[in-house]
Amino acid sequence: MNGNNNNVIEKIVERCKKALEESYFNSSYINKIVNTEDAEKIMILKEFLRLGHWKYMPLYLFEDPATFPDPIFREYGSSIARGEIKHLVSEILKDKSICVFSTDNVDIDILSSKIKEFRNENLLYNEIILFIPIEYFMKIHMDWPRSSKKIFMKEGQFYIDGLPVKIYWSNKFNKFTDFIIYDKNFATWIYKPSVKKRLKVELFKSNKDPFKMELKAETVFLLEINEPNLVTIIRPKTLPSRERASQL
Repeated sequence: MNGNNNNVIEKIVERCKKALEESYFNSSYINKIVNTEDAEKIMILKEFLRLGHWKYMPLYLFEDPATFPDPIFREYGSSIARGEIKHLVSEILKDKSICVFSTDNVDIDILSSKIKEFRNENLLYNEIILFIPIEYFMKIHMDWPRSSKKIFMKEGQFYIDGLPVKIYWSNKFNKFTDFIIYDKNFATWIYKPSVKKRLKVELFKSNKDPFKMELKAETVFLLEINEPNLVTIIRPKTLPSRERASQL
């Protein structure tokens, strides 16, 4: 009986670990918006950070073949990926060496002018990365394209003044009120041991509590902002009404 029980636990454990890993790798896009590097290939003396979930879970969730804790683990995976982006934005906004342009509010003319200026001053790797407060969602998708020829979307790609722009939005998990314009080469995100093996997931019976399982899921990383001059922040004093954005 105990052997059968262990087999059930092992199967559910493997399924949950796989759900977490797949969710993380499907949600993580740091390597698309920042240069990434393997820690095992370079000498790093600075202290690395850990991002993940370290918690106890009831053993009974893994003892019954009829239980499916998989959705919980999928959420754990996606939340680690969200945490990476939140950390990236946080580190940019607190870096005092990055240029900040303050304005009463942002319109398409200001945004277009700053992006053009940014493009002229920097050699971009491909396209501009742009983080935007969600309050501007309707303006970018509807209001500004109607009132100006400076912004349009083609085949899912935004263009501002003819320049390709990759847009990411603030949300309830990552709240910010600034526009962040940057080149992918401004920083390096270093994973330990490597980009490919950047997620470590362990799920096992606890030695401290026989009725609990222990989950250790984490990435170990270091973000180094090498060229803050490749970042521009636009800081509006006021934001558009949240009402329209909150309906999305």
